[in-house]
Amino acid sequence: MKAFVLIKARIGEISQVIRRLKAIEGVLEVDATFGPWDGVVIVEADALEDLGNVVYDGIQCTAGIEDTMTLPVVRE
Repeated sequence: MKAFVLIKARIGEISQVIRRLKAIEGVLEVDATFGPWDGVVIVEADALEDLGNVVYDGIQCTAGIEDTMTLPVVRE
């Protein structure tokens, strides 16, 4: 199962946040973006529960992140 996770970071912290996110198991890619969201994270896991663990226990707990929006992929 794959998902895109949009992230908002504290001002001036996106570079540090990206570095921290890349170290999380299940995170495939992290990119900074322009617009209302500061970055996008591509996550992959075997099951929905595992995906939730990556998002809740990994991404959302990362220092410097203020908000997230998880978009599960329904078709590839």
